[in-house]
Amino acid sequence: MSIAQFGVSHHDVTLPVLEAISRYADSMPKALLACGSPHVSGAVVVSTCNRVELYVEGPDEQKIQQVTRQFIWEHIGDGLPDQTFPAARLNDEAARHLFSVAVGLESMVVGESEIAGQVRRAVSNARKEGTVAPSLDRMFRAASSAASQVTNSTGLGSAGRSLVSVALDLIEETEGPLAGRSALVIGTGAYARVVHAALDRRGALDRYIFSLSDRAHAFAESHGGKRVSQMNLLSALSSVDVVVTSSGAPHPILEADMLAAATKERSNPMPVVDLALTRDVDTRALHVANVRLIDLELIAQHAPREHSGAITAAQRAVTRAVKDFASIEAERSADDVIVAMRSMVHAAMAKELNRVRNRNGDEVAAVLQNSLHRVEREILHIPTVRSRQLTREGRLDAVEHALQVLFGLSTHEDNSLD
Repeated sequence: MSIAQFGVSHHDVTLPVLEAISRYADSMPKALLACGSPHVSGAVVVSTCNRVELYVEGPDEQKIQQVTRQFIWEHIGDGLPDQTFPAARLNDEAARHLFSVAVGLESMVVGESEIAGQVRRAVSNARKEGTVAPSLDRMFRAASSAASQVTNSTGLGSAGRSLVSVALDLIEETEGPLAGRSALVIGTGAYARVVHAALDRRGALDRYIFSLSDRAHAFAESHGGKRVSQMNLLSALSSVDVVVTSSGAPHPILEADMLAAATKERSNPMPVVDLALTRDVDTRALHVANVRLIDLELIAQHAPREHSGAITAAQRAVTRAVKDFASIEAERSADDVIVAMRSMVHAAMAKELNRVRNRNGDEVAAVLQNSLHRVEREILHIPTVRSRQLTREGRLDAVEHALQVLFGLSTHEDNSLD
């Protein structure tokens, strides 16, 4: 099987373009598989506040690219600039990229601590929806393992940096420590939990929770906060010290007029952090006098540089992990060859056993069967070992060619003897 990665991130496009694409992200795997193409057997999407990436599995890498590119432009291409999506990464390069993403090397804040969990959730969602295929599943498991290894063996991310930590640093630079302050958190998803943990570490006290979903009450109870209704949202905005949003709603939750009304009596600007790629805060809030909007673009400008030694160590760990994954997958590619050889030998054994059974009876055939199994193991041992070795070296084509020339066998056909 082949794997191809299609996607964009903050490295490739502006955040507004990324925002437009992200609106379709969650539906992409099921929609792609619903097309019914025989060239696509699985898909997983990784969608975060600074990337949307679709990983696709199928039997032929060229067909995967054709089918998926056509799907992307039909599904979300309207209104996007030409060449929005770069060339697909294939197989080992797709794995290398995913591993680099999972360990935080490709993040807006290099070494951020949240991306590994987002990658795990991406494949978990794909399993629940039935869109993941075996090779993709193994690749994502290997990516998570690589992320754990980098965390434990290098200094990358040792400071626990994340988008929210950078945003809170920016607030504390001008407002002083957040200890004892109150905060309104908008959203109840996975990243909202990260926000709460970050606020806890800094000693923020009163916490208010608002969400457009029906999860706000349960989320507030489990995180020691107070639920805010739509009716009381303006009042909550007027009373808190800090606002952090991460809901990812399809439209802004905080309009400029509401923020202006909520902050008109303040003596200093209220920090409002918008971590949602699709923007929870109306961009016109930039012009509201008593609002200091901290969005993803501003966070990117202030993201700290990770120590070069830690980055190098993480890159080396990724290289080793990709090599190990590729080696294991290559051995799996040899399975079809080995099955073809065993099928040939088993068919020959069965034919001979039937002949002996008809001529000499079951007792003699049973003795012969034991002998033939020992011969089978001897005959197939070296070809099996060599097939796996050559496949690891990238020479599967040579193994399949030898099988065809010497035995007239194909890994794509029924090789049993008549």
